[in-house]
Amino acid sequence: MGAETKVIRCSGHKNNNSRCGREKEVSMNFNGEWYCWQHEYQRYEHGFRLAHNVNYKLDGRMKHLAKQILEKKRDLWQVRDAIGIENIGFVRCFLKKKSRGKVTYADCRKVTGPYAAMIPYKFIITFYDYNTSLLSVNQQKILMYHELKHIGPNGYIVPHDIEDFSDILQKYGIDWASEGVEVPDILSEEVV
Repeated sequence: MGAETKVIRCSGHKNNNSRCGREKEVSMNFNGEWYCWQHEYQRYEHGFRLAHNVNYKLDGRMKHLAKQILEKKRDLWQVRDAIGIENIGFVRCFLKKKSRGKVTYADCRKVTGPYAAMIPYKFIITFYDYNTSLLSVNQQKILMYHELKHIGPNGYIVPHDIEDFSDILQKYGIDWASEGVEVPDILSEEVV
């Protein structure tokens, strides 16, 4: 006969301040709070607490996602063929980031100056985990697509043609990055 268990709910809150609905089965003796993977950062006042105060780390899962998108999206051929995924570093940051009062989900930077002598990448794409945790998996896929579009074939950063890329807005809507918005899985067979 197995040990008695109970179901608890994530202690995290969504962006609209409603409680997360994820549940987990735990031992009856469990008395603490539990945070799902998406709200783990809320356990700490300033984001994730990692060993040795590490706020940035290379992320192979992000690289895998980018590779899938590069294979699927024909308009990114120049990134895939001219730049190469091996020349892009994929970093996850565990801090909040805002720019001009707006939440920053991710950014893409060209490695320049003395950093180019130390870092084995031409570009770095950073996802800000505290902020991207508010996005669905499909929104994060579009976010990666967005960041990859910043890499130009000439080795420079491509600016937005409007506040986003017009083709992303046409396909996924102007609010694709808003909390709770349903977006398609851009890696599915049905989506071109």
